Amino acid sequence: MRIAKALRQVQKKEKGFTLIEMLIVVAIIAVLVAIILPIFTNQVNKARISADKANVKLLQSQVDLCIIEGKATLTAGADTFIGQLEGAGYLRPGEVKSPFKGYTYSLDEDNVVSSTAEAAGLWVEDDDEED
Repeated sequence: MRIAKALRQVQKKEKGFTLIEMLIVVAIIAVLVAIILPIFTNQVNKARISADKANVKLLQSQVDLCIIEGKATLTAGADTFIGQLEGAGYLRPGEVKSPFKGYTYSLDEDNVVSSTAEAAGLWVEDDDEED
């Protein structure tokens, strides 16, 4: 009887977590965040690069189609040709937008579409990445 009473008293005193236990949990969470955060940001950048490449290919195909059909005369420069493609019905308004804020697409005199994000060096290619 005395042992049972003593065990109940010990159990009543042991409520909650100790400071050491809490510090260990916080340290483990911090290590996991330190590992996961760079991986996550790298995946976001890869997604932006892929979206930018897809937009360049889409714009190039629409420019080529417009030239072949001869429906519109495209002016080289940044963004002007996109408005001309939208006006001629080759793109819906606002359909193509760069995933990199502050960057856009341009058309040179040879009717080749390029991304200003690529020119700025934001496209960092990995060795294992395929086109």
